[in-house]
Amino acid sequence: MSRTMPWVDRAACRDSDRNWVPDPNVDRHSPPTVYSLLVICAGCPVRRACLEYALASQIECVGIWGASTTFERRRLLPIHDSAAWLQEDTRRLAIADALETLETGLPTRLKDWRRRASRFNKDASRPGASRPAIRSDELP
Repeated sequence: MSRTMPWVDRAACRDSDRNWVPDPNVDRHSPPTVYSLLVICAGCPVRRACLEYALASQIECVGIWGASTTFERRRLLPIHDSAAWLQEDTRRLAIADALETLETGLPTRLKDWRRRASRFNKDASRPGASRPAIRSDELP
């Protein structure tokens, strides 16, 4: 793993016992969980390399990678099987655009997730309230 990801030894999540990559068929991340994971990622010294790896890997990377959710990455970089996508230059440009969009949008996305987490906690604290968490691949 570290051969393809030489930066992993410096990752903020390296020794974490948090669930960064849930099983999309079973596990679900609540907005407060997503927000707390994104905050850890935001301060990570290798966040950009992690995000670049997740974007380049596409389908193999599920969960929180490089301060992004599965849904955020797939929305910006849908899986392509066209002949154009198979060309290295096309793929590299699309990954670079998605990387830049996610990196520059991080402060706004953190605010959005903080707001969602607060609303989720408020709704969950109501008597008799039961609000299911959402799967990581459903997260905006």
